[in-house]
Amino acid sequence: MTHRVAAFMLLSAASLLAFMGAGCAAAPSAVPAAPAAPAPAPAASAPLIPAPAPNQGQTQGSAPTSPPAVQTPPAAAPASASFTVDASDASASPEQITVAKGAQVTITFRVNQTGTYHGGLDFRSSVVNTGTVATGTSKSVTFTAAQSFAFQPYWPSTTIAKPYTIQVTVQ
Repeated sequence: MTHRVAAFMLLSAASLLAFMGAGCAAAPSAVPAAPAAPAPAPAASAPLIPAPAPNQGQTQGSAPTSPPAVQTPPAAAPASASFTVDASDASASPEQITVAKGAQVTITFRVNQTGTYHGGLDFRSSVVNTGTVATGTSKSVTFTAAQSFAFQPYWPSTTIAKPYTIQVTVQ
């Protein structure tokens, strides 16, 4: 068989299959055809996202890469600060403390044995109070810095104030 005859036969067979597949040559059948299955319900519409152009984000010979993710920096933790105040009946050191707003602040009040009434001191403020701090001892208070205020030292269990304050400035 020559190549021309083989090609013609192949072409004829392909044409016949295409013709029969189109349903044009089908003869009526004695068996009723089963009803066509119902069309599937359309899927919920989702937003269409265009596919990236070929080779976008690639170099020759590399795997596709996705665009860089947007990174949110972690929230900065509030600063913490610690101070020690040495106090007596006449003065304190330091008398001025400056802290950042939102900072976790710890102040240790240390009451000197010399120069202090034997009952100790009581440091009071609008934010936090120490209660009685006996002479020669210390007591710490911790608070979150929200507003500026002052500690006023008193003789314990009285309203007799000492002649100084300890100012806490919140910035």
